Amino acid sequence: MGHRSEHDYQQIPGLFRLWDLQFLFSRDDDYHVHYAEQTGDGTPLFAVYRRAVGEGRAR
Repeated sequence: MGHRSEHDYQQIPGLFRLWDLQFLFSRDDDYHVHYAEQTGDGTPLFAVYRRAVGEGRAR
């Protein structure tokens, strides 16, 4: 089993609302989602990091 690192993931540009996340995800990739901040009206925004399956894994 290979070692995974935060450095293996690339950030998808932008910050996203919770209801936007469904449009970003693919079943074929790995993701990390982190809370980033709130908008003026209190809507939470998230940063999303993606890694295609097989990237960054030791063989």
